[in-house]
Amino acid sequence: MAGATSRLRAWVDVLWRPWSVVLVVAFALLPLYLRIRAELPADVAERWHLPSLPPLTWREWAIGWLALFIVLVLEGAYRSIRERDEAIGRRDRALAHRTAAEPNLAIVFDPHCDGCYDESGVQVSLGVWNKGQTAEDVHVYLASVTPGPNLGKLELSWYGEGPVGRSINTSNRSGHHHFHLMFGTVREPYTLAVQSAVGAINDARPFVAEILAEGRNIRPLLTRVEIDPTKEPPVRRVAPVR
Repeated sequence: MAGATSRLRAWVDVLWRPWSVVLVVAFALLPLYLRIRAELPADVAERWHLPSLPPLTWREWAIGWLALFIVLVLEGAYRSIRERDEAIGRRDRALAHRTAAEPNLAIVFDPHCDGCYDESGVQVSLGVWNKGQTAEDVHVYLASVTPGPNLGKLELSWYGEGPVGRSINTSNRSGHHHFHLMFGTVREPYTLAVQSAVGAINDARPFVAEILAEGRNIRPLLTRVEIDPTKEPPVRRVAPVR
């Protein structure tokens, strides 16, 4: 029943237009006009400037109705699609405007950024940047490590500030704020920059860390980070969790 109602609504949307009603009524009244025109005296028809039309056979009437129906469907479908596209465009513009008025954070890793990756093998950091309004009181956490034990939510430290909440109002990717992810030495593989996680991951196998960013006026942002402690750089891939 719902499908039939939806289909009927679509047909009404395509065909029920003011101009289509006018055309259908005019074509439907055409036989009546031809009959009245034929009954009028010639001088009266000429005085009223009534055009004379040849009589139509039933086949010609059928062809006329079919042609009119096809024109109405094609034109109505075009107008319906155009109105739908305009409505989608208005919705997308409103959504873009609303999104621009909100914080829009991303966790990134740039191996060419000195703050993200120190080629001397001392530290590896991730960056948080924001292409929306200012994000307030942002904290970053190590949410999980796979494979590995359940470590809970462990807070990571902002570069030069420690494990605190901070504002982020960057507008371009090159201006991201860094937080420590891993430390390393020349001879040893990298280890996570959380003391309770160091002992839990005591080998050099690849693993996946999930990083969680939370703040006062942002939705929680979970990001998957693929790590190989024996590689340079150890962060192999960073992708948001949908």
